[in-house]
Amino acid sequence: MISVIIPVKNGASTIEASIRSVLRQNVEDIEILCIINGTNDNTEEVIKFIDDPRIKILHSAPGIVAALNEGLRNSKGEFIARQDADDVWLPEKLKKQLDFFTQHPEVDVLGTQLNVVDVSGNLIRKTNYPTLHDDMVKSLFSGNNPIGHPSVVFRRRILDKCAGYFDLFHLAEDFDLWIRSIPWYKLANLNEELVVYKHVPNPTYQPQVPQILSSWYRIIYGVK
Repeated sequence: MISVIIPVKNGASTIEASIRSVLRQNVEDIEILCIINGTNDNTEEVIKFIDDPRIKILHSAPGIVAALNEGLRNSKGEFIARQDADDVWLPEKLKKQLDFFTQHPEVDVLGTQLNVVDVSGNLIRKTNYPTLHDDMVKSLFSGNNPIGHPSVVFRRRILDKCAGYFDLFHLAEDFDLWIRSIPWYKLANLNEELVVYKHVPNPTYQPQVPQILSSWYRIIYGVK
């Protein structure tokens, strides 16, 4: 039912906790696709040590977009879930999202709130993402991402129109996918913190990229 896609690069010290948080979900019909890209540590050996038949190891070219799309190509689930190699899910996360999808068949992309922690595990803040589609669209068009990527689950059908992730926008591939989905698909967030998200600053992140993207799509969609 659910394909969990985990890109991982040099994640030997954190990947086991991330995978085990997926295995602890009170949903059993899952596959876990660990896509190794550009790794030069013993990540693969750590994953193999877990020894669960639901885990599959794939390899991709370097880069998170290559890894994500490799995962999509090999996934079989009706739903696609994203997980990072250093984040942890609460045990009821997937069940709550699946229940929401059952109750709201019009929703196609569903995130949750996050507990954001530092590298030592200390709580920094709790997110307050909008929960309704219209508010999330407004956020996208203002250049702000309203979905925590490692919390998201989306229906496979969004790939019918949106294909997958584009490797054109550095560290904004998820923002781009959500804003491209707007003409056809509905977004939502649960108002619960169901992911422990480790905040590791990336010096290559360019905050102007989502702003540029939102400006382009406002023109494309005729939004003032």
